[in-house]
Formats: sequence, C-alpha cells, structure tokens
Amino acid sequence: MCFIIKGFNQTKPKPKIAKEDIIVYKTLYYSQMERKYKSPFYDFYYCVGKLVKIEKFGFCSILNSYSNKVWIIDDGLHAYLSIEKAQNFMCSDEKIFAFKIPKGTKYYENDCEIVSLAMKRISKKAVKLNFESIDQIVYE
Repeated sequence: MCFIIKGFNQTKPKPKIAKEDIIVYKTLYYSQMERKYKSPFYDFYYCVGKLVKIEKFGFCSILNSYSNKVWIIDDGLHAYLSIEKAQNFMCSDEKIFAFKIPKGTKYYENDCEIVSLAMKRISKKAVKLNFESIDQIVYE
C-alpha cells in the first residue's frame, strides 16, 4: 500500500495527532497455511486487541509534472477511512476488519486512506457486508 499526499511544496508535511480514538478499516486475507488473517502487504499478522506500533514514517518524494512535490509514505500502518473505501480497493480473497488508531497517535490522512504510527485490531471477525445497504453493517 502506498499513501500519497499531494499539494505540498518542498516542505515535508507535518502529521496530525489524534484527538480521540479513530475507527478505521483494513483489508486482510486468510492464510490457509498459518490459519490466520494477514495484511496483503508485507504479510503482517494483527492480533485482536494487540496494539502495533512503529517508530517513524518512511517518506519519499517525487516531482510531478508541475514541479510540485508529491509525498509518498510507504512505511507506516495503513488503513482506509471507511468501509466503502476499503470495499472499493479489496481483492476477492480479502475481508474487512475494524481497527482503532488510539488517541494521541501521529497520523496522516488523504481523502481515502490513513497511515499512522499505532493501530489495534478491534474486531475478531470480518465486517459483514450488505451490498444493498452499506449503512447496515454488522460485526460478526
């Protein structure tokens, strides 16, 4: 997963700090061999209720065609801001799980994704998707 921040000049953008817990959604796939759900990127396993932390974001930047820098964060804990966004980007063998970014955590967000330094899986089972009405979400 690659997180992009557009519209900044030569200065690296500053992270926000969560004023309260933020509920986000992450797609995971089930590893038959290991019998657990893992992240599709880096094959990372998230235990329910265990806080995962990293020390810093991994940034790189590129110049776009208008000579503006576009910042990319590839090292960080990535998730989607809504179930609908996660559903739009998930593969057929993935399921969506609820996560929490704790209050006080540094993070960046764009219109679709969020990347933070700490995250905890809060749903044991996948979010049950009702394709007729996304408003009726049920945690199994």
